[in-house]
Amino acid sequence: MSVFTYLEDRDSASKATTLAGIKSFLDSVYGTVRVNTRQTSAEEMARYEQLGTQYVKDKKRDRLQDIKNWKKTATKSPASMRGYLVAVRGFFKKNKIVLSEEDKEEISKLFKGGEEAPVDAPDHAQIRRFLEFAPPHIKAICLLMSSTGMRIGGTCKFKESQIDWNRRMITLLAKDEKGDKGRVVFFTEEAEQAVKEYLQARKKIITKNNRTVLNFTNTEKGKERHKEGGNLCKEDGRLFPFDDATITRAWNKTLKKAGMLQKNHLNRVIFHPHSLRSFFITYLKNDGCPGEVVEVLVGHKLYLNYTRFTPMMLQEHYEKHSNVLVIGSEEKVKKTLDGVTAKITEQQTRIQDQDSIIKSLNEKIAQLEGSQTAGAIAEMQRRLESLETSLLIMSDRITVNGQPLESVSTFTEGKNEKIRWNRNKAPTE
Repeated sequence: MSVFTYLEDRDSASKATTLAGIKSFLDSVYGTVRVNTRQTSAEEMARYEQLGTQYVKDKKRDRLQDIKNWKKTATKSPASMRGYLVAVRGFFKKNKIVLSEEDKEEISKLFKGGEEAPVDAPDHAQIRRFLEFAPPHIKAICLLMSSTGMRIGGTCKFKESQIDWNRRMITLLAKDEKGDKGRVVFFTEEAEQAVKEYLQARKKIITKNNRTVLNFTNTEKGKERHKEGGNLCKEDGRLFPFDDATITRAWNKTLKKAGMLQKNHLNRVIFHPHSLRSFFITYLKNDGCPGEVVEVLVGHKLYLNYTRFTPMMLQEHYEKHSNVLVIGSEEKVKKTLDGVTAKITEQQTRIQDQDSIIKSLNEKIAQLEGSQTAGAIAEMQRRLESLETSLLIMSDRITVNGQPLESVSTFTEGKNEKIRWNRNKAPTE
């Protein structure tokens, strides 16, 4: 009976993850078996079966020290190593390898915490820079991942027949997805164009890649492995018939050409395919797309949530916010900016012209108001002079009690204001 028999009932994704952890551990104990850590040939798997059986039978091994040495030489992130540890513990338990409670506690402390490599979302300018140097298949993968939020594994598994070009929608099957849950994703017109350009050059790209793979290693084991197929591209209906190692190799080569092959303090490439998933989530949420919709689109589980979204509902939300996922080329961006600058300049010129017209009108209004005021004053003065003349003439004619009126004045008596009539008295004879 195989030491891996207990994995037969598991789904493909879970089985692959568990075996990856166990193989990593056995590589640490007995030396690396695989030529390519992302793929295992039938012969290599048989060898792991032998090593697993040997490890189970070897009762004298220091299990704790084996795990410590494995952790010390680990090249995976702390989170990945904790996942691998779960796999190794399961392997121990199923094959009756017993650890003391003290050993278990020490191992838990050894794998607890750890600094994770941050996954920063790249911006549009960084992605545009990368695309300038990307070959057709990498460009198509990049734009498809940035506009769908797919993982690199899922991107290299779905078939062309799963694409609905009219709706720009891809139906991802459960067997190809992490968590064994299918979903639909949508992509932009920009990504569609890149994929169609890739399809035109697809045969040449596959031929070139296979030639590179066959010449990739000079070791006898490597040559024999590649004769069996290895990570050669196969015409199996997939849109991108490449494995992760092939994509990673081409990706890093593009980064180098673009001058973007930078690593963080954990010695991990900063801009990697999974960064595009972070880009998708970040920009959609920042644009106001409901968080639940984004989580469904990227395939995350929604705990204690009873909301259900139909493909039509998801597409409606997606299309409302998908403009933030459009990367654009440097040429298009420059053309757009030039157009915007020209429009701004035109508007500024119009504003200046309007300001000049308004200023001129204000001056004319002021002049008109001034001329009207002067005319009114002149008219008032003329009317006053005429009134004064009339009053003088009338004063000679007005008499009070038979005596001519000389003047009229007012005086205050108590609280009342009274009128005083001043008359010229007739001369006394």
